[in-house]
Amino acid sequence: MNTISTKDRVKINKVEEIVRKISELDSEMPLGQIKFFLAVAKNEGSSLRDITAQCGLLMGTASRYMANLMFIPKYRQNAGVSLIHAYDNPVDRRQKVIVLTPAGKSLVEGLIEGL
Repeated sequence: MNTISTKDRVKINKVEEIVRKISELDSEMPLGQIKFFLAVAKNEGSSLRDITAQCGLLMGTASRYMANLMFIPKYRQNAGVSLIHAYDNPVDRRQKVIVLTPAGKSLVEGLIEGL
């Protein structure tokens, strides 16, 4: 029987903590959406197409994740937390550039602190 080392258990605990912190914003957030958010954090300023390719998603799924992360309902339907912002690329208006909002940056900083 394989046993997990103490070092690996610590790593697993850190991953669980990251998922827990993100889930505090939206308890039903799909894992793919969390992966999309982390890809944006890692590659801030990239296009939606680039983030989509990096995550191995279909464009429709990525667009839905982007929309969900731009407005996460919290407590009431008309209040929310915005983690990312998308704007038209000034060079090519067909592209969306994605960046973290201050709330998104704060979340990422909190996640990094736990590592």
